[in-house]
Amino acid sequence: MHSPQATADIVSHLTIQEKISLLAAVDWWRTPTIRRDNQIFVPHIKMSDGPNGARGESYVSGITAACFPCSTNVGATFDSEVAFRLGQEIARETKTKSANVLLAPTMNIIRSPLGGRNYETYSEDPYLIGTLASAFVRGCQTEGIAATPKHFVANESEKSRTK
Repeated sequence: MHSPQATADIVSHLTIQEKISLLAAVDWWRTPTIRRDNQIFVPHIKMSDGPNGARGESYVSGITAACFPCSTNVGATFDSEVAFRLGQEIARETKTKSANVLLAPTMNIIRSPLGGRNYETYSEDPYLIGTLASAFVRGCQTEGIAATPKHFVANESEKSRTK
């Protein structure tokens, strides 16, 4: 890990095109690697999807991953220590996928009890969601994994949601 000053120095040496390239990914799961003189200047950042296990980089079968209890089960405990320890464990699994970033936890506020993805978030209560999500993120950070809370709002549509 670089210090903020070292990171700023690296960024100051990037071209505008290289900086822009870091805002997108080369595929679903990783940013580009920037090379200088056949050496890695900025390594790629690899992501793994969560929130109840580190899936890796594939939507297909064959990638093994732990399947921890879904977020609504964690929410039912009202226990931030459980969320913290879960963040640590999933972060450890994220490392086995050679990833730096875990796309979790899900923080969508449940709008309807009929939502097909409600199980991915802790609760319909914003306070509980924030409390457990912050504990989960801290757990990930203790293992050196960046957590990316996601789906803050408007992720509960069941119609044409992937179009």
